[in-house]
Amino acid sequence: MNGKHRDGVRADASAVATEMPSPAGHSRVRAILAWLRRFMPLLTALGTLLMGGFFLARTPVGHTPDVWSHVYRISSITHGDLLAHPVHSRSFLHNVGEGAVGGRVDRAWVDYGWSVFDGYDASIALRESVEPGPGDLVDLPFNNTATNSPVSYAPQILAFGIGGILHLPVSAIYRAAEVCMLLVYSLCMFLGVRVLTRWRIGVGLTMLLPPLLFRSSFAISADSFTQAVVFLFTCMVFRSVYEKVSHRYCILLGAVGLVVAMSKFIYMPLVLVMLLVPLLQKWVRGLDRVNRLDLASTAGFGVLSLVWMGIWMRGNGWYATAPMFVSYQAMQSRRHDLLIPGGLGDAICRIVWAILHGQSNNMVQGGSRSIILAWAGTALLVVILVLATLARTGSNPDLVFSWCFTLLGLGVLALTYLALWLQYSNPGLPGVQGMQLRYFFPLALGCALAALTSARTLLFWFRNRRRVK
Repeated sequence: MNGKHRDGVRADASAVATEMPSPAGHSRVRAILAWLRRFMPLLTALGTLLMGGFFLARTPVGHTPDVWSHVYRISSITHGDLLAHPVHSRSFLHNVGEGAVGGRVDRAWVDYGWSVFDGYDASIALRESVEPGPGDLVDLPFNNTATNSPVSYAPQILAFGIGGILHLPVSAIYRAAEVCMLLVYSLCMFLGVRVLTRWRIGVGLTMLLPPLLFRSSFAISADSFTQAVVFLFTCMVFRSVYEKVSHRYCILLGAVGLVVAMSKFIYMPLVLVMLLVPLLQKWVRGLDRVNRLDLASTAGFGVLSLVWMGIWMRGNGWYATAPMFVSYQAMQSRRHDLLIPGGLGDAICRIVWAILHGQSNNMVQGGSRSIILAWAGTALLVVILVLATLARTGSNPDLVFSWCFTLLGLGVLALTYLALWLQYSNPGLPGVQGMQLRYFFPLALGCALAALTSARTLLFWFRNRRRVK
């Protein structure tokens, strides 16, 4: 908080402390909490480095989701293949006659992958299918990562590029890419907590939850950088709920939002939450109307995000499918059926079935406890939000943020299920195949903030009710 508002809060706190002296134990606790709030950005970054480094050291090479497909995609980007093209080589995951796409990759990655392969990742290229290419380059398949933009691999591209210039062995480049990702992830966590003036401790502890750090903090994957940037973006938006922010801040926020949209298109709807910032600032600043410059900045970057998604998906949509399960023709047919009430109803029923049964990627027809727990937590969050909304007194900007983020998060999950139905799910099986718990992770921080602020509203309401009685 800045200016008069901050001074007012300090004055109120001083008055309360003068009138009602706290016991020594309470003063000590408050001092510890104040110290934690001050140093939480650094503690979060150090905790991320230590815990993420531990997980990195304990994770064998090739034991992160779709790792070889991501490796091939990054290598192809460093050789200029920003867009994928049809390839003849195959993998266990892309082992069909037609429909495989990929790019030019250093052949050393094929040999290295098979030297450590133990059956974990099915996206590894089949050596017998690899045809000789120009120099040391070969065409390798990576359908499931082909639509990821280069932005989502920025830290790993840096490691691959420098490693290639220095002619390092691919084993060293692999580890360097993981370390580079961990450093960038830790930096984003530091900046995210640093930008906050409230809920620093709760946000820092949420960021340090082991499930959010395991693999996500260092994995060679588009998900790692996406999660880091979404967390930073969420913190930047949440700051505007309580604090005055400058026009320059709104421009920076819009730029980070654009990076979110360019990382993984499925999380692009979250960018829309930054359109709240001018409205939130109207309440915080006590203005009569929304600041036009702030609105123009956030709306402008929102439009740029939509334009980027439209251009990128138009150039990549022709191969956005997993040909082993769904051909491009079948995907087109399903997309056409969505315009028909019966086809749309079938897709909705499949998504609902998958949610109710906790259908996951590795358990096609059975349930996954992690997915069920994730949806149970989401349902509980909605209940808390409803109760907090009914109990609110006056205007609560944090509730506006909480509702918008939650609804956009639900929209992201619905689009994820729809994309998996269109591109990945076998029509002969019930529900929707392919859902994984890691798709929930980028939404975790925003949902945690929504839960914390709503629980605080309910607590104040309960205390006021007791005082009235």
